[in-house]
Amino acid sequence: MQTLTHSSSNYTLNDDSSKFKLVFNSTTKFDFRPNHEIKLTDLLRPENLYYFDNRFADKSYNLLEMGLGVDTVYSVKIFRIEDRITKQECFDQLNREKNLYLGALGLALMWKQQSIFPINKKTVSFAGIEPGHNGVPFIERTVIENSNLWRFDENIFSNGLSFNCAMLCISKL
Repeated sequence: MQTLTHSSSNYTLNDDSSKFKLVFNSTTKFDFRPNHEIKLTDLLRPENLYYFDNRFADKSYNLLEMGLGVDTVYSVKIFRIEDRITKQECFDQLNREKNLYLGALGLALMWKQQSIFPINKKTVSFAGIEPGHNGVPFIERTVIENSNLWRFDENIFSNGLSFNCAMLCISKL
């Protein structure tokens, strides 16, 4: 069982404040068995998405190997990108926040709290720096006539991110 408690405090970034705006700040605890292997499709249910990139379908994750601990509380933040940013600026911001670099798994773990994802934005979650790979997984939430349309895909990130993106950050407290 995953719980999420919202915090409503104002938050100001020290660096790059004109490029990153905190739009969600909360804590959560992930409930799973030690050495638990999980697939993204166990969490996301592709039939609930209008697009699901099948390259993610069969990948399994060992939650402990990914840095997630049993009974650990995590900080969950989403930063809206306010201006064009480079890869290095993203990694600098995520490193300041002590991000766990969960990639697609991070997005899938937060899927049950769908309201946290900004509307009409691609919310990306980095898995770290992979040489020769310029893709970063994202969930895109679009609202049309009071209905949410969800897309789980990979964004090419060779030249940076722009204002149509947000960035998920999950870190241990």
